[in-house]
Amino acid sequence: MSRIGKKLITIPDGVKIEQNANTVKVSGKIGTTEFTFSSAVKFEINDGQCTVVLVDEAERAYWGLARAILANMVTGVSEGFTKTLLIKGTGYRGEIKGKTVVLNVGYSHVVEKSIPEGITVEVPEQNKLVIKGIDKAIVGEFAAVIRKVRPPSAYKSKSGIVKGIQYEGERLRVKEGKKAV
Repeated sequence: MSRIGKKLITIPDGVKIEQNANTVKVSGKIGTTEFTFSSAVKFEINDGQCTVVLVDEAERAYWGLARAILANMVTGVSEGFTKTLLIKGTGYRGEIKGKTVVLNVGYSHVVEKSIPEGITVEVPEQNKLVIKGIDKAIVGEFAAVIRKVRPPSAYKSKSGIVKGIQYEGERLRVKEGKKAV
């Protein structure tokens, strides 16, 4: 039995869920999103709560996944998702130019990454990027793409500060480098 699939999804005020065959459209105060689910599950909505019902026993593994996707859609259109990246290093900084993020992270050139549709990126400080959107997967994927430009190195640090782009709140172990004999 899926423990995740059994859980109820609470629908907050202002969020509206529409079903059309296997396509579910969720709209709220921040935006609208839709997803086409497998025919192995169906959704029952009543009294501000939604339950995911398994139709095909052979597709039991999809039950919890469908519930998690719908719950993330509801959270996305009501609250949104945010990822914060910290850029650490001497002279490292980021900025927004039009629809691209421009990163200066110690290479001989600047790195430009175009911002995907449905995402907003803010730069409150030179060394901080805030990525916001209603789709959890797209926000996380774009944050990973930005982090991949200069991931933090566990070996290259000075006085405990690790250079690179890291998530806010991420704990990194600083490792001891090679020693001369």
